[in-house]
Amino acid sequence: MDDIVKHADATREMLANMSRSDFLADTIVQKAVCFDLLCISEATARLLDLDPDIAQRQPQVPWPQVRAIANVLRHQYDRIDMNIVWDTVKGGDLDGLTAAAADELERSSA
Repeated sequence: MDDIVKHADATREMLANMSRSDFLADTIVQKAVCFDLLCISEATARLLDLDPDIAQRQPQVPWPQVRAIANVLRHQYDRIDMNIVWDTVKGGDLDGLTAAAADELERSSA
């Protein structure tokens, strides 16, 4: 869960002052964001393997889709629509996942 929060925070920080058009023009930032999403997806897969009940405790997160992002990034890398990446990161999906991960971290440390 730490990795989910760490990579989500890094992505948010990287894009904090960036517009969509700036993002679409900057392939280095695109690659960095895709790497962070890959790491988030891998961390999610590991988390679900260790604790499948998280999906019931945090039903607001689309866990299967988050887990599947890594496959898309690895195997369909040449067809990634950066507008969808932008919308995923800036549209609140990342915030919901991070909030769920933070909630689970707090729960596990209690």
